[in-house]
Amino acid sequence: MAVLEYQEGEHPGGFIGFRVARTIGDDNDYRQMYFGLREYSYDTAKQLAHEIDKEWLEQARTVVQGKRLEGLINPTENGIATGLRAYIAAEGKKQKSGKEWYYTPVFIARIGKHKERLYRIPKLSYEEAFRQAVMTVAEYYGYTNSEIASLMAKMPPKSFFTDELHHRLRLRGHHIPVDHIADKLEVQENQ
Repeated sequence: MAVLEYQEGEHPGGFIGFRVARTIGDDNDYRQMYFGLREYSYDTAKQLAHEIDKEWLEQARTVVQGKRLEGLINPTENGIATGLRAYIAAEGKKQKSGKEWYYTPVFIARIGKHKERLYRIPKLSYEEAFRQAVMTVAEYYGYTNSEIASLMAKMPPKSFFTDELHHRLRLRGHHIPVDHIADKLEVQENQ
């Protein structure tokens, strides 16, 4: 939240001074601290309040960053970490003979509130598509080298696409052989 200054008559309990209030991580870790002008001079109370606020803000950022790396913020079934997920893209293209569907295994990196960047595995290779997606997410969230290494270690096995994501694709009404997806996972490595 912030540092709030209460002057005479503003606080219902008669408090005069500075109040620091912040949530660290989640709603059940709500912290607040008061620096009253009875105990401190105005400048000291203000300085202490801002120092505590800065300290708590850093703690909150650390907790949020850890939750992002663990995929605990807005988790999805195909999420690897917050802002990074695996997916089988189904694109319908109109042809003379009707609508034809194309399926591509991808890694998706979030680069904004409603913006995503797709890294197509058949075009880049499995490992390179994952690496580029991780680097995009790391740049967007400002991850450190150790956090990037932690994300790189979360590369899902290729069976995640052929088993779990293929099953979800079928639930979305797309019936294609699993070999079609498996072949696209190996394209670059065989070239």
